[in-house]
Order: sequence, then C-alpha cells, then structure tokens
Amino acid sequence: MLQHTIKVNPKAKAAFRLGSARAAYYAAITAANGQSVAAFTAACIANPPSMPQKGKLAGKVEPTAGWVSWFTRNGYIALVAPKQ
Repeated sequence: MLQHTIKVNPKAKAAFRLGSARAAYYAAITAANGQSVAAFTAACIANPPSMPQKGKLAGKVEPTAGWVSWFTRNGYIALVAPKQ
C-alpha cells in the first residue's frame, strides 16, 4: 500500500468541522495528491497536521494508515496501484 498513489476525488465535497483533526488531515492528503502513501506518511511525521490532546496517543503523531483508510472508504480519495 505504501507504493500506491493518492488520487483525490474532485467531486467529493468535504464539509468537516473547522479546526478538527479530520479537516487538518484532509488538507494534508489533498496536498499529497499524486504522491505515494509513503510520501504522505513521511510528510505527516515531519509536520503533523494534528496531534491528539487526550488518550493513549496524546502528544504523538496519529497513524496515517487509519486516515488513508477512512478517506478511501468514504470516497474522498482513491489509491492507484503502481503499474507493473
């Protein structure tokens, strides 16, 4: 999955609560349009869009695989496999 390319769906209308983690990660993933999932992950580790304030992940970078999965399931992005 790390080799897959992120393709943002231009028809998807994102209406996330302002200042939410979902809005921050959506902005990061749209900035990574056309790049690999590995590049998106590296960018999020270097400059986290959002960090949880509570819970077991407090003060840590959230795993990007969950965000990629959520945006894919809900139709905001598609993952394009590399050509063989």
